[in-house]
Amino acid sequence: MIQPAITPPRHFVLAHSAMDLFFIFLLKVSLFMDELETFDREAKAIRREDRKNSA
Repeated sequence: MIQPAITPPRHFVLAHSAMDLFFIFLLKVSLFMDELETFDREAKAIRREDRKNSA
């Protein structure tokens, strides 16, 4: 006799997918914040150079 495939309960599958999406979202936010920090450091360096050259 053929046994049917064992599937996890639907709520578990949805919860697992939601957690994956949540961690992907957190990863993207983290990468965005890193880019923003890099941009901010570059902008501060440019302003510092501008002040140094104008003085």
